[in-house]
Amino acid sequence: MARRLGLEGKVVVSFLLTKGGEVKEIRVEESSSHKLLDENAVETIKKCSSLFPVPPTDVKVRLPISYRLERAFK
Repeated sequence: MARRLGLEGKVVVSFLLTKGGEVKEIRVEESSSHKLLDENAVETIKKCSSLFPVPPTDVKVRLPISYRLERAFK
């Protein structure tokens, strides 16, 4: 949907990565100004949560996610 609409932008998401390997308190810290991209960034963190290394203590993470369309020319 975002691709069809030509949406691009950067979303900064923060979350708590617990020493138990859980991702909690996901928040959009800086919006892309596109609700669709902001929501997708939060969903991406949820889906990728099992890929984060488990820290020895709870850690607050701040992660920028950029959405950029590449244009292909033939």
